[in-house]
Amino acid sequence: MLRPVEGATAPRLITPGEIEVVVGLYRDSMARYEEAGAVLEHRLRRELRAAGIKALVLSRAKHPDEVRRTLAEQRSADEPSSPTLTYTRLTTELNRLVPDLARARVIVYHPVDEQAAFELILRRFPLADVPNPIEHKADRARASRALVDLDESFDRPSLRGSIVEVQVASISSHIFNELESDIAYRPDAEDIPREVHEGIDDLLHLSRLTDRAVERLLDARRRRLLDANHPLESPEDLRHALEHSVGHTLTGDFMRLFRLMDSVIEPLTSGALAGLGTTAEMLERGVEVAGELGLHETGGDDDVLCYTLALMPTFGPEFQDLAKSWRGPTNDMKNAILGWKK
Repeated sequence: MLRPVEGATAPRLITPGEIEVVVGLYRDSMARYEEAGAVLEHRLRRELRAAGIKALVLSRAKHPDEVRRTLAEQRSADEPSSPTLTYTRLTTELNRLVPDLARARVIVYHPVDEQAAFELILRRFPLADVPNPIEHKADRARASRALVDLDESFDRPSLRGSIVEVQVASISSHIFNELESDIAYRPDAEDIPREVHEGIDDLLHLSRLTDRAVERLLDARRRRLLDANHPLESPEDLRHALEHSVGHTLTGDFMRLFRLMDSVIEPLTSGALAGLGTTAEMLERGVEVAGELGLHETGGDDDVLCYTLALMPTFGPEFQDLAKSWRGPTNDMKNAILGWKK
């Protein structure tokens, strides 16, 4: 937390000099926000990998120059008679007033995966207790945003209470967002030539065309996965095959499910999945088993767990042997597998 400086007075519009003091205090504590972003980046990468969502994850702290610009813009928009951006508040709760001091970026390859990645973030991470913690994708910004709170579920007590902004976008949208931010939001943006603004608009158009081209390319690849004899070679392949069958996104640890199924079904194909039953039937069956095991709440929120439980009558002993070898802390899936009885 930034330390307040003696001399802070009653609420009034912050001065340019005080902004410089706040920026200096932020610079002294910038390492905390870099670490907060890195910790969340690690968790995001692990969760996305388990969910079978292919993505690039990056993080960084806001540069002091960006903080200065943000505070100056907020000061210009603030109400002089009743300001919200006061010197006292900035020196005690800067991260609440500027919640994107630490940033993480989830850059997905397939535009369709944006929704699945964003839903995963909302499901697996606590939102910060600040105004508007969720911001859905806008036409021009082309990224959805969530403000995540590093609570007690993170193993870094010194970082608890930190807020990290997480943005989700496709590769082409990310490129556009970064370039537009670097060019259009510079202090001298008003002096940028008209041709530059036209170039930004062209880039926006090209990024949309790129998204469509990537969708067509990856959709063509995914159609191959629906070939009854084409092998499913990754958790991502398995997720796409099951989601195509059921017609909506699914939740859960597809990495573990893939490892389980790949070890007992040779070859693992869409045809083999169809032979087990439709995805909807398997999920319905798994929900019933989850209820029998007392996993009502968990089972309803975890499609992979339900699908796994539906497989237990066929592959129970094999799955239990595999689950016993899983390292790390126990989880709902491991407990359900080991707790199942024929």
